[in-house]
Amino acid sequence: MPVNAKESYDSLIDHVAFEAMLKGVGAFDDPALLQKLKPYYGKDTAKAWYPIEVYQEFTEVVRLHYFPKLLPDEGDFALGSKTFYGYMKGTIIGRVALASIKVITIPRLVKMTAQLWNDQHSGLCTYEKLDEQKYLCHYREFKFAPYGVAGMSAEGLNYRGAKKVRTLVTPLAGASSQHFNFDIIYEWE
Repeated sequence: MPVNAKESYDSLIDHVAFEAMLKGVGAFDDPALLQKLKPYYGKDTAKAWYPIEVYQEFTEVVRLHYFPKLLPDEGDFALGSKTFYGYMKGTIIGRVALASIKVITIPRLVKMTAQLWNDQHSGLCTYEKLDEQKYLCHYREFKFAPYGVAGMSAEGLNYRGAKKVRTLVTPLAGASSQHFNFDIIYEWE
């Protein structure tokens, strides 16, 4: 829940997003990085909700630590791929979802993921089926960066068994400084 009446879900990130990223990259075994992240997040002093700006700065520090040689978008994608496992193995909802991924169809996974993003107050996610193995997802007023979302989602498709997953990210104008508007095409064989 938001910490006070002036704040809303639109301007806050759940602490679970921080923990999923840290678990995904194995950061809890890196005391130097954890110390560097203390101004943003500390597991022992965690709050339930954080301002989006704090999460964005936190993400930048983690990305630069683990993927310093990658371009920012590539680093965000790689970080998103790792965060998929941190969320799926490190949260109750994630563990339940991870167990079900292998038994549902890939198109159903795309639909379920869109609903999960919406239920988590991440922004608005809708999808269009372009053909049997190609979906266009629309992300509006999203709290998470486009290439990080693409990395998480592509990793989910890979985990489910999709072959040769490809993503095409199209950033769009019109979002606030704290939110992103973008489309992603997911295609697989």
